Formats: sequence, structure tokens, C-alpha cells
Amino acid sequence: MMDASDYQSGLRGGKIRVRVKIDKLDKSNLVIREIPFGVTTGTLMESIVKASEKGQIKIKKLSDNTAAEVEILIELQPGVSPDQTIDALYAFTQCETSISPNSCVIIDNKPYFMSVEDILRHSTLHTQELLKHELEIRLGELQEKWHFASLEKIFIEKRIYRDIEECETWEDVIDAIGIGLAKYIATPSSKTKGDKRLMLHGISPWRISSASRKSGSSVFQNTTPFRRMSRSKELRMN
Repeated sequence: MMDASDYQSGLRGGKIRVRVKIDKLDKSNLVIREIPFGVTTGTLMESIVKASEKGQIKIKKLSDNTAAEVEILIELQPGVSPDQTIDALYAFTQCETSISPNSCVIIDNKPYFMSVEDILRHSTLHTQELLKHELEIRLGELQEKWHFASLEKIFIEKRIYRDIEECETWEDVIDAIGIGLAKYIATPSSKTKGDKRLMLHGISPWRISSASRKSGSSVFQNTTPFRRMSRSKELRMN
């Protein structure tokens, strides 16, 4: 059993009272079937014996039949009230103990004493920030993917790949792709970096032909120059 009326949300100064469960078997016998947190059957029985020796409770016999479950038998002296004995056990023995909570968390390498409500609120806000950060990362990845897909579509549909067929150096290829895309870029944030231009240059002629057929375009009658240009640039790079 537990009494948390003075818990005070886990702050310093609060207390929780815990009690063993005492049942009356008959007028002269009591049985303890549950013990509080932090108490063992040994320490509990020792406190009962000490209280009996001091005359605070009057018992005739104390037996520990604990096995899988707690069972401590208390045989009372003749004429002793079971109810008064139960009250005395709670008052003078470890049948009732107090636990003092002290909620403390570490924030920025410093200890803070906070109520349970404040700890839960702080933890919830921290979790929200983590989830927000994860979603922002995912959003950035999706925007990057969408951006490249848009550039790839422009590169194919606007035939920008033709602008690089006559380029003599790798730098000219990258610049030609950038100039060709710049004609169709709507916002400054969509400026194409070198790595994206490099990826666009790596699109295979077969993929360009396949995309043109799906879009109904008939401009890709011969993709050989693009293939030959790509191979020549690789040789110059080597």
C-alpha cells in the first residue's frame, strides 16, 4: 500500500508512505503478505522483535513462512486487540516506511531539481526538436531529389545535351550545361552546382532516347554524336 498525498510532484521535501499488507486471520493471528520497497523479510522481522522487546507491541510468536510469496505470521498474546496491534506495527516497526523523492536531471552538464511535470514537459519539447530536425533533413533530401529530377527533365526536353557536343574540354562541358540550364531556371535558389552538372553529363544516351519516346518527342533520331563526345571527353580527362 502507498500514500502519495505528500509527494509534491517529486520535489525535495515530498514524502511517500508505504505500508506492508497485514491481514487478520482470526482474533489472535495476523499475517503479512506484502512488504514495502527497500524492506526485506529479515529487517522487517527484526524491527518487530525489537518493538516487542520494548513493550510497544505484544506478540506471542513470530514465524517466517516466506517461499515464492511473502508470508510472516504474527501470533498475538491472549486478550490483545488485533486492530490495536496493527496500528502499533505501523507506528513502531518497518511495517510502514517513508521514501523521500528527489527528482534531479542533468541539463547542460548541470544538475537541476525539477518536478515530474517539468521533466515530462522538457523531455517532450526535446523529442519534438529531434523529430523536427529529422523531418527537416528528410525534406532537404526530397527537395534535392526533386530539384535534380527537374534539371534532368530540362536537360533532356530542351536538348541541352546538344550544346556539349562541340565542347573541347571538360570545363567547357560543365559551363555549357550550366549556361543551357540557366535559361530555364526560375529562381536564384535553383542555381545548378557543378556536381549536378556532372551528374547530368553522365546520363546515358539510351536513357535520353527512352525519355524522348515516352514524351512523344522525335528529336533524338541519332544519339551517336552524344555518345562519341562523352567517350572523347573521358579520353581527354585521362
